[in-house]
Amino acid sequence: MSRSRALLELWWCRTARGHLDLYHYNFPKTYVNLVFGGADNSSAIAIGQDWFNNITSTKAQTCVPGGLHSMANTLAGAEQIANDLISLCKLQ
Repeated sequence: MSRSRALLELWWCRTARGHLDLYHYNFPKTYVNLVFGGADNSSAIAIGQDWFNNITSTKAQTCVPGGLHSMANTLAGAEQIANDLISLCKLQ
């Protein structure tokens, strides 16, 4: 998917739902860890980044080189998911 199409989809989502900047998300008992695939050419990165920027609670993000939109379909993506679950999932 081209960058222009991804931006068009992001614009459409904002128009359909209202502008995402109007919303702020706070997850006080949840650590949000957003993982993107470096080879993901879908609109997920643009939309996910917009959502991420509106989270006001504790958060982090990373990009897995070579990772696809379906992260678990690559070795690097599957390892990232497993490592994040092992190291970051804790009872609050």
